[in-house]
Amino acid sequence: MQQRFDKFLDYVCGDIISDRERENARNELYDHLMCTYECNLAQGMDEEHAAIEAENSMGDKNDVKTKLGQVHASFPEPVSYTHLRA
Repeated sequence: MQQRFDKFLDYVCGDIISDRERENARNELYDHLMCTYECNLAQGMDEEHAAIEAENSMGDKNDVKTKLGQVHASFPEPVSYTHLRA
């Protein structure tokens, strides 16, 4: 399931500029996907259907990608000034 969700997360988090923010968003979204997936399994869905429904519960992946990119656009990579020290 990890590979399937990784593909989804790679796509929806693809417009987040900051590596740190992208990783944070991926981790949070992964937790949501896994919780929904596990609930779906507990309700009797097979693994494939449970995964599809978990992804669908996030909404349209194109909309999610756009919104994440917009929200996280204000979080650029931190600037390192260590190279400026003499």
